[in-house]
Parts: sequence; structure tokens; C-alpha cells
Amino acid sequence: MLSAWGIMAGLTLLALSLGLQASLLGVRAGIEGFSTEVTGLIMSGYPVGLIAGIAIVPKLLPRMGHGPLFAVLTSLATCALLAQASFAHPAIWGAMRVVVGFGYGGLLMIAEHWLSDHAPGAARARLLPVYLTVGHSALLLGQALLLLGDPAGFQLFSLAAVITSLALVPILASARRTPKDTPLIHIGLWHLYRGSPLAAVTALASGGAFGAVFWMGGLYGRVVQIPDLDVCLLLGSFLGGGVLLQWPILHLSRRLDRRGVIVALSFAAAIASFGAVFVALLLEDVPGGAAFSKPSFFVAIALIGGLSQSLAALAIGHAIDRFGDSETCAVGGSLTLLFLIGSGLGPFAAGFMMSPRLIGHNGLFLFLTLVHLALGTYTLYRMARRESLPAEDQGPAPPTGPSASPMALGMAVKALRTSR
Repeated sequence: MLSAWGIMAGLTLLALSLGLQASLLGVRAGIEGFSTEVTGLIMSGYPVGLIAGIAIVPKLLPRMGHGPLFAVLTSLATCALLAQASFAHPAIWGAMRVVVGFGYGGLLMIAEHWLSDHAPGAARARLLPVYLTVGHSALLLGQALLLLGDPAGFQLFSLAAVITSLALVPILASARRTPKDTPLIHIGLWHLYRGSPLAAVTALASGGAFGAVFWMGGLYGRVVQIPDLDVCLLLGSFLGGGVLLQWPILHLSRRLDRRGVIVALSFAAAIASFGAVFVALLLEDVPGGAAFSKPSFFVAIALIGGLSQSLAALAIGHAIDRFGDSETCAVGGSLTLLFLIGSGLGPFAAGFMMSPRLIGHNGLFLFLTLVHLALGTYTLYRMARRESLPAEDQGPAPPTGPSASPMALGMAVKALRTSR
């Protein structure tokens, strides 16, 4: 069991580095003068590479082995991070984001496979949800690392690369045996949609909202010329809201119609997103208004983060209620895959809406408003088409973590459901 905690420590370091990259890349893109459209395309490269890594790495494991492949992927991700500091060109950045995503996707898959293998069945039910929450918190703490150097320089990219390399130490030191097999991580997405359309759409929409803020929030801060500390607070508020609000929301959703909770969260997130536009305008245009409005702005961001990220967890719980416990691992993994697809589309769409030729920088929040309004409306449509499950037939749903792979979340769902 001690070895499992060592592996989790390495996974936490990977999440810490990823959190730093989110704020650093957006701020640096603004410094380099990249347009919002180009930056959105660049940031979409990470989820694309992540999905590719998750799909390809399990096929390479039988040939290369867990340890050697983990070392290779760490080297790839580290070199790609350093290349972004050395060559500030959109095409190079876009390619390197795909490489970093591929490396991280594979690293998460291998390390989480080790984690599952080293934790006994009973302990796994406790460990995996803790890992998802700790990883989410590490993303939050990674924002503060932006304050340790100049985003225009080389040091912060080097720091992200060093932290990624350090993840090798506790993981390879703890994982002394090779897992026996690689579990199934997904079912067909069309089959998933046919079985639970609302869960599929909710995961996609939640991923789009998360990707837009997580990857474009730094650029938004640079465009409106707020200090780096406020950029950290913006992204930290978004992630912190997800950490704090998921547990009470998931607990409440077991007592109520889960689809009704999705409706409420979607429209509440839309209101918070639209409200953030007005608070942001007050910060920009009213002399002396910043002292009054800044706390309100960060509260709105925290609400958006908590409500939007909770939707992904509710989607998993709703889907498994429909499919049954026999497909928990596969359903959880497939919904996480849809979340990742959405997180790739989110920066792309938000970047175009943030263009000065369209809406401007506040297009980020208007994009979030439209996404959540559309999800709430679609949920009402699904409620009219299909009967709700009784509250007593609804099972638990795990807290989600954007730093986890489909395999980990699928296993977390299975461990939670089988431990009831």
C-alpha cells in the first residue's frame, strides 16, 4: 500500500506541472502577441495529444514495458516543454503542445495502471477518489508557481520541465512489479450516446467549458492587463471552485432527480458566466471600481468552475444509473474521453469568440454562457422525453479530476460502486 502512495506522489507532480503550464502558456502567448484564434488552436493541441497518448500507449506497453516506456514519454514531454521556451513560434508551439499532451496521456495511463495494481480492492475504493481530488488540487497549486519567475523568460518553462522529470523518481522507485494486464477503458461513443444521450452531451459541454477557461484564462488576463497574481487567482478560483463544490453537489444529487440537478447547475453556471462579463466591464471601465468588483469577479469565476466541473461527475453518475454496474469502468472511461474531446474544442471555439473582430476578450465568458444555456435547454428536452429514475435507485458518482485519464476515472467509478 505504501508503494501506491509513492505512485500517487508522482502523479501529483505531473498535475502540478500541468497547472503551471496552463497559466504560463496563456500569459506568454499574450506577451508574444499571438492572436486569440491562434492561441486557441495551440491550446487545443494538448487535449489532441492527450487522447492520442491514451489510445496508443496501451498498444506499446507489451513491446516496451512499463518502466522504459514511462522514461521515454517523460523525456518527450520534458524536451517539448523546453522547446516552447526556445522557439516562440505558433507552429512550433502547436506541435509541441501535441507532443506534451501525448507524453502526459501515456504517463497518466502507465502510472494509474501501476496505482490500481498496487492498491488492493478495498483500498482502491478509498485511494482513487482521493487521488482525483489531490490531482485537482495540485492543478490549483500549480498556478502559484507562475509568480516564481518572469513569464517572458526561460525559467518557468524549465521549472515545468524539472517537475515533470521529478515525477519519475517516486513512481519508478515505488512501482517494482509489472501489472498483469491493461483494463478496458471505454465503450463505443455511439453506444454510450444511445444509452444515455444526456450524459454524453453533459460530459462534452463540461469539457468545453473547462478547456476554455483552463487554457485561455491566462491569455484573457494578459489581454486585459491584470497582474500575474490576478491571473493565478483567476485560474485558481476556477479550479478551487471545482474542488470545493463537487462533494456537496454530488452528495445532494443522490437525494434528488439527477437530471434536475444538471438543469439547475447549467442555468446557474450560465448566470454566473454572464454576470462575470458585467463585473469584468466594471473592473475595466469604472475608476476606483476594482477594489469593489475584484472579489465579486473571483467569486463568479469560482462558481463557474464549481458548477461546470460538477456537471462532469453528474454525467458519470447518470450514465451508470442507466447502463448498470456491469459497465461502470467502461462508461466512466468513455465519458472522460468525451470530456477530453470537449476540452480540445473549448479553447478553439473560445479563441475565435475572443477575437477583436467578433466579441473581444469577454467572448470567453459569453462562450461559457452559451455552452451552459444550451446544456440546460437540452436537459429539459431529455426530461420531457424519458422518465426519471427514482432517487433511491441512483448510485454514487466520484469527483472528477481533469488531470486523470479515462482509465483512472473508470476504475474510481467501479471501486466506488462495488464498495456500496
